[in-house]
Amino acid sequence: MRFRKPKPLPIFVTQTPRTSVTSEGMKILDDFVDHYYNGDYVMDMTAFGVRCGNQGQEATLGHFLSMALTNYVATKSDKTPERQNPCAVDLLTWVTHARGLGLIKDSKSALTKLKTVEMENERLKDNQQKLEVEILKLKQEIEELHNALDTFGGRSDVAEQLEK
Repeated sequence: MRFRKPKPLPIFVTQTPRTSVTSEGMKILDDFVDHYYNGDYVMDMTAFGVRCGNQGQEATLGHFLSMALTNYVATKSDKTPERQNPCAVDLLTWVTHARGLGLIKDSKSALTKLKTVEMENERLKDNQQKLEVEILKLKQEIEELHNALDTFGGRSDVAEQLEK
């Protein structure tokens, strides 16, 4: 069986707009960076095979994304918009391209965490249902005890003692 050489992926030519990123955009970037560096996201190695051009430079999508991540993290604490905003815009652009192509994926550790959380959620739901049933039983027992006390005339005495 002969394997065909895959067709090269298209070149993305991006002229990154030099505008500021909104606070919502910054939150998205910060969340992405946190997850990426925690190992929840991984970049597919094929990102280093996707040729891209940006402002006269040619490299791969993986290279541009890596550089944008590095620059963003390096300037994140810099409060001057002249430095921070271009880095944020660049990162947002390359993350959008990479995610759109499916080149940023959830890592196995993220999927494992998700599975663990889902199992814990199911366990808690089961416990909640059991506790709700137990609460109903206890309410019925309390009602039966109140009825028994009313029958024997002692409920008002018990209520007075509980208040003291």
